[in-house]
Amino acid sequence: MIYGLFNPDDVESSEETGLNFESIIEEFMKNAEENIPEEYMQEWLGELEGNWVYRSWIRDYAKRERARDAAWRNIIEKIEKGEISPRDLQVKQLLKNFPRKILERLAEDGFIDLKWERHLMHPKVYLGHAEFTTQSEKLIAKRLLDEAFANLEKLGFGGHETMKFGTGVSPSNVISEYDEFQHSFDNLDIQETLLGVSVRDPEEMDMKDDDFRARIPLHRSVSTNIILMDISGSMYGDKYKGCVMAALALRQLLEDEYKEDKLHIVAYNDEPSLAVSGQILKLRPHGQTDIGRALDFCTQLLSKAEGNRNIFLLTDSEPTVSYNRDQSPIENMYRAAYIAGKENIRLNIVMLDRNPALKTICENMAKLNGYTKIVYVENPLNLKEFIIKAYIDSRRQTA
Repeated sequence: MIYGLFNPDDVESSEETGLNFESIIEEFMKNAEENIPEEYMQEWLGELEGNWVYRSWIRDYAKRERARDAAWRNIIEKIEKGEISPRDLQVKQLLKNFPRKILERLAEDGFIDLKWERHLMHPKVYLGHAEFTTQSEKLIAKRLLDEAFANLEKLGFGGHETMKFGTGVSPSNVISEYDEFQHSFDNLDIQETLLGVSVRDPEEMDMKDDDFRARIPLHRSVSTNIILMDISGSMYGDKYKGCVMAALALRQLLEDEYKEDKLHIVAYNDEPSLAVSGQILKLRPHGQTDIGRALDFCTQLLSKAEGNRNIFLLTDSEPTVSYNRDQSPIENMYRAAYIAGKENIRLNIVMLDRNPALKTICENMAKLNGYTKIVYVENPLNLKEFIIKAYIDSRRQTA
């Protein structure tokens, strides 16, 4: 349900099999008019005075809302009696026909925050919108990562464990003698140790210091990464959604599989800002584009980071403004890309537009940075698969 709110286009179609909620609501509509108490209608109509056109619309709306409430109660009652299976409830139809009931329940469970504002013209009317919470953001991120891996597996891609031995925390199949100066007690393999003793001294099982065995951990080099996400006005729609999906999926991958690595999500328009957990789904595209300022912000953020340092720049355009008054927007961007390269920061440019002029700009940035990869993504909604695969491939190469 939470994912359906975030990405309604990805849930099942309303034409699929299941209950037809609209017909149920229409059935209750037939008897709604005669059963509506006068005081109920007065709550809706009290402030309209002589506005008969609006009054007629409000009456019809109140009638449908009352029928919708009755249909909801009827469906819940049938579920409780076992007459309807929850599997017959299509998410898309639920969200379409019972949005208020769904949102109120999700708010009670802490998955969304309902924000209300009083209507300026009608004080008794409130306008509201829903915001995802940290709890729901986590669920959505898990679903996105699962989808990304499922899609990649269809393309024949899988597996993401490096196989270089050294110090680390992930166990391997390699066994060696225990060295108290090299290994911790967490590396001690009791089963292998006892097996060795039983072979050497099956009767007495007299354990000696050189009998102890350690399971050598896998080594995975540390990296610090930034998803630099364009949220300027041109990124509205699927481009913005695709960037958010990619950022959440990559963050979940690191939390699940690469706990030693770090990820920062930076959103930028004419000014960059660090987007912490719980804030990412609240971002909205607006403003102009200052890529130079955003790259400077990321370079500063990575200045004291250890290991490999990467910036994934997700954008659809060239810069339109520059916070550096002595340089044009493009000059400011080139300067920032060059400085990032001098700091040995790898720049991965993901361009969501194939404009030839943008291709030239990206190539110039790559030359100045010296560590740049450029990719053009046709469908922004496939961005999460690309980012996940690119990240895992880069970890394999640097392991």
